[in-house]
Amino acid sequence: MNDFVDIANTPSEDSSAPLPRLWIIHRPECEDVEILRLKDRLAGLGCEIFTASFDGRALPALPSRQLRGVIFYFPTEIDTAILALATRIKSTFRKSPPALIMVAPASTPHNDLKIFDSVLRHPVHPAQLSSRLSSLFRLQTMNHEFMLRQRTLAAHFDLPAEPITTDLPNLKILFVGSPVPEFMSVLHALDRSDADLTAAFTSFTAFDYLHSVKFDAVVVSGLNGEEPAYSIASTMRKNSRLYNVPVLVLSPEDDPELSSAAQLRGITDVIYASAETNEISGRILELARGQRAYEHLRQAFSALNLGESVNANTGLFTEAAFHAHLDRVKLDAARRNRSVSVGVVRLSIAPEHGRISDAAFFHAKLEIERMIAGVIRVQDFAARLSADCIGIIFPDTKSDDVQSVLARLSDMIELTAFDDMDRKFQVTLTPHTIARQYDDRQSVSA
Repeated sequence: MNDFVDIANTPSEDSSAPLPRLWIIHRPECEDVEILRLKDRLAGLGCEIFTASFDGRALPALPSRQLRGVIFYFPTEIDTAILALATRIKSTFRKSPPALIMVAPASTPHNDLKIFDSVLRHPVHPAQLSSRLSSLFRLQTMNHEFMLRQRTLAAHFDLPAEPITTDLPNLKILFVGSPVPEFMSVLHALDRSDADLTAAFTSFTAFDYLHSVKFDAVVVSGLNGEEPAYSIASTMRKNSRLYNVPVLVLSPEDDPELSSAAQLRGITDVIYASAETNEISGRILELARGQRAYEHLRQAFSALNLGESVNANTGLFTEAAFHAHLDRVKLDAARRNRSVSVGVVRLSIAPEHGRISDAAFFHAKLEIERMIAGVIRVQDFAARLSADCIGIIFPDTKSDDVQSVLARLSDMIELTAFDDMDRKFQVTLTPHTIARQYDDRQSVSA
């Protein structure tokens, strides 16, 4: 325990380490200002961004390591050479595949672009592209952390090496809006898929459904104005259970300004009634499948929270599980040249409350541990390290991001009042963070 506390209080050492790489591959005739605008908007993803023009003959020299994503920006034309390049990248990085996103002409059939993880139609707002990449990166991290966590628990706690699978029902998609012909044509196009469709004619009915059924996507009609869609998206983004569910708005016409406004209001994608119904249904299903993959992983993580590695009262892992997993995660970070951050929080009685009974403090700590288990991402690994100390491993996360997470946790806990007989008290959370990145010289197989 003392060794870990010493680590937690050392300064961050990741400032000079290389970042994961994101490539934007585009046609030579793309304007520099257009590509620079994309780069500026994607800067918040925590990647080093490179650009390369591709004329169909000369292939860009891609990095051999640390490639997290590739954007194919071809808004006017796509030929077989571009698809061949995407195939080559997938083959080259098959052990740790990067996210592949295509920005395609609006007229390109969805079925022709199945090699890509996501397809966006031109014109695309940079915020929309950033949001889609963030979702794909999140799934990457979750998949990788699940594999590492499964290995740790199998090696140290005899948990089955194979995940406990759960049969998932069909995709569930909620449609919100009046049954006008344009909206109904989208519903009919999706009838041919395996999705279960639910229609709500008003926002009030929609929220009744959202609170009782878990949907993979929500499609809102904006044919008579976008405000209902904005209102629904805004409300969903304030709800932790609905926060990640994609919201699409069906608009009557192709309007780049609308796409920009929609992104700022919590809309995931804007689809246009003038597009082919197969194109519309393909985009809805892509986002719904992404959300289903996320929910499937959440269930898979929950299936690992069993046995002697977990405190049954709070859902936090044990100290032994924490140290075993931290060793594995650090080795993996060395092998992949990626960051891993650790947060340590200490719980104590706020000084102004004086002496609190041991029983009251014990119950307050249990409640806080449950709170932390419910607030952190499923890929984060939280454990009770001692009676008053909790450690959290944050994969693929920089120390600055961890500081903001711990600050939010601290604010939330300090707003919670706990009971000790006839008076209330607060618990203080003191955070420490450390983030490290590793170079190839430290590479060891995890």
